[in-house]
Amino acid sequence: PQQLINIRPVIAFIKEFFGSSQLSQFMDQANPL
Repeated sequence: PQQLINIRPVIAFIKEFFGSSQLSQFMDQANPL
């Protein structure tokens, strides 16, 4: 249960970071297809 509580702020951070254009650049670098 503690891990679930710990992952909530992480998901919130990911959602917030998802709105940034930096995520697109990071994904492009992570998946060079």
